[in-house]
Amino acid sequence: MYVIRLANGRLRVPHSELTENDEIVQTYREIGPEDEEYSALMAEAVSEEELVRIKERWRRDDEALRASFEAWKAEAPEE
Repeated sequence: MYVIRLANGRLRVPHSELTENDEIVQTYREIGPEDEEYSALMAEAVSEEELVRIKERWRRDDEALRASFEAWKAEAPEE
């Protein structure tokens, strides 16, 4: 999960919560410049547009990896 820099200058920060069933849920929370963590997190933040490009690259790379695996699997001897 990434720290996301929103157009309004706030940051959407990954946050984990524990449910009543003791399950960990990954969520986001928004913080602003008044938050003491803001400056440090701003340094690693990506814009919403950058995040879209990152996800598109993952999909492309995942597809190439899947195709490579399927080719390998087709050539592998059966047990």
